[in-house]
Amino acid sequence: MRYGDFEWHKGQADYWHGKYVEANKKASAAIAEAKKSKERELTAIRMMLKLKPFEKAIELDPSRLESALRMYVAELDYDIHKNIENNEEDGLDHYPDEVDLFLRCWETAEGN
Repeated sequence: MRYGDFEWHKGQADYWHGKYVEANKKASAAIAEAKKSKERELTAIRMMLKLKPFEKAIELDPSRLESALRMYVAELDYDIHKNIENNEEDGLDHYPDEVDLFLRCWETAEGN
């Protein structure tokens, strides 16, 4: 068999075809393993979701809530904000009462 004759070209084609088939098998096996690995991860995530639902308890800090409520109401309607902050009838700051009401509403709505 000499370089350039038919048998040489056939041998080269057979050699590279064998390399192609081998590489294709390895790639297919790697893809199958990756799919199995991904499926195992997804199964583990699904199991965790069934065991521990994502329910993050939110702790509301009353002083932070009061500050946020003051800013929010002042943005919505400054007159209402001033009336809550310095009530016309008694001159007292009623934001702590509003925070208490909000927290009661929050706790009531928790089960919904």
